[in-house]
Amino acid sequence: HFLLSHFTPLASPVVMILPIPNTWHVALSAGCLGFAMFAFVATPSTWGLLGVGQLLGWPRAWSSNPEPGMDAITWMGVTAWRWGGAGAFVLFTGLSIIPARLTLGDCVTRCVAAVYLRQRSKSFREWVDKIEGAHLLTWVLR
Repeated sequence: HFLLSHFTPLASPVVMILPIPNTWHVALSAGCLGFAMFAFVATPSTWGLLGVGQLLGWPRAWSSNPEPGMDAITWMGVTAWRWGGAGAFVLFTGLSIIPARLTLGDCVTRCVAAVYLRQRSKSFREWVDKIEGAHLLTWVLR
């Protein structure tokens, strides 16, 4: 969120402005992202996925991948779900990533990322099939 607070966005039309004070938005987003990051780094398989466990010769639980073909983006959603349930997943993936001022450029970027995950990440598709209701809720809330 430091980056999002300090970068100069592309000049594209504003599509939506969140109807909450900016400080609330920053606090909620940072809290959700902080929780998701904690869940991500506190899960032993994360270090295997990132290659750190193998590099440092850590025990198997800390050096093996969570599952074949898993990508880091999907794994962060999985760990948020495991540590905080459906509510944490919805807050992290659905609401915390929405900027206070949503521009057309933001929408295009998010659409491209969504299509990429669905087309290129087998692990994402398989996991979303398991949690379809929560995943659809994130789209409705957005």
